[in-house]
Amino acid sequence: MPTNISHPTYQPLHINNQAKQFPFQKNTRTSHVLPTIKMPPFICVGKISPKTPSARQQFITTFESVIAHTTAHEPDVTKYALTVPLDEPDSLALYIIEEYKSQASFDAHVKTAPVLALIKTISDQSIQTSPVHVTMADPLLGVDRPTVSSFSDPLVFWAHITYPDVYTRGDALKGWKNCVEYAQGNEPETGMYMILQDREARTSIRVLEAFTGEKAWKENHRFSDVVVRHVAAEGVRGAKVDVVRLRKIAGFLGR
Repeated sequence: MPTNISHPTYQPLHINNQAKQFPFQKNTRTSHVLPTIKMPPFICVGKISPKTPSARQQFITTFESVIAHTTAHEPDVTKYALTVPLDEPDSLALYIIEEYKSQASFDAHVKTAPVLALIKTISDQSIQTSPVHVTMADPLLGVDRPTVSSFSDPLVFWAHITYPDVYTRGDALKGWKNCVEYAQGNEPETGMYMILQDREARTSIRVLEAFTGEKAWKENHRFSDVVVRHVAAEGVRGAKVDVVRLRKIAGFLGR
């Protein structure tokens, strides 16, 4: 998602020296060893609010051109998925999820012809109810399986969790680490479970998740003991949660 916002230089936090890479772990459900997971440099998620159905279709068509070019010519863009909210009252909203291996790959991406055309469309405020909102975030820890690219109809979550202060946020990361490690070792249908540092909000984290579907989320993740305990602890910490459920309509969540 191109943006003309100038973001400050930010160095990702580390809980420990395995914050971006987990060791091999035994999967207790499928009895095989999961691969080492290397986290990418950064994630970009943009929300677009078209004013009308025709404006929405204009954005979709433009994004489809970007996706086609990115798929064929930009291997260092490792996620580029156009999604729609499942529950949000604004039924016209669009969310674009992007992942770049490096700043260089991002810089090259925004100079391509399809993206320049997208920037022109985004610049037209007359077809939007509000300006594009862009979040840039750096991975702290997480699961990001190659199999996520094969999910036919993934259930995706994009969450914003805000804590009273940075100390509470730091304490909460211990609980998130437990959830990630459980997902990595016990939830093969959880293709993506990434804990991210919002570059512009030090008391917040972002969470990006993808499951094979609603059934996998409910039966394997939502009511696991680890997640239930973490959710209860988050309530005690005074965490404020804003989450949107998404469905992918074009593009890719991994490759």
